[in-house]
Amino acid sequence: MMEEEIKKILVADDDLNYADYAKSALADAGFLPDSAKDGDEVIEKTVKQKYDLILLDLIMPVKNGFEVLETLRMAGDNTPVIAFATTIDEAERKKVLFSGASGYYLKPNGNIEELVEIVKIFFTDNKIQK
Repeated sequence: MMEEEIKKILVADDDLNYADYAKSALADAGFLPDSAKDGDEVIEKTVKQKYDLILLDLIMPVKNGFEVLETLRMAGDNTPVIAFATTIDEAERKKVLFSGASGYYLKPNGNIEELVEIVKIFFTDNKIQK
């Protein structure tokens, strides 16, 4: 039986405490997490390394999540992206999906277990359940 490759996940969030907490929880769940603190760093890192999934905060400095997603897709990078924010309205939900994200979720207030479950569901079913 072939051993399954560890999934590499980029957590893009300017809230460094949340990003560190998410990285720790994802590592504990058997993933290989990395982080980026702004949109430019996301783009830099995706040029240098291939990720299996990007968790992308929509509200970040330098380039916001929408700009990052557009830049990645225009460059031909089809890495799955799950966008998140503390609030998201219907227009933003549509824009996220239209821009090429695989899904979105509301950033859980301190509930990192929910984030880990969303990632597990993504890799199990290759879809996001809302």
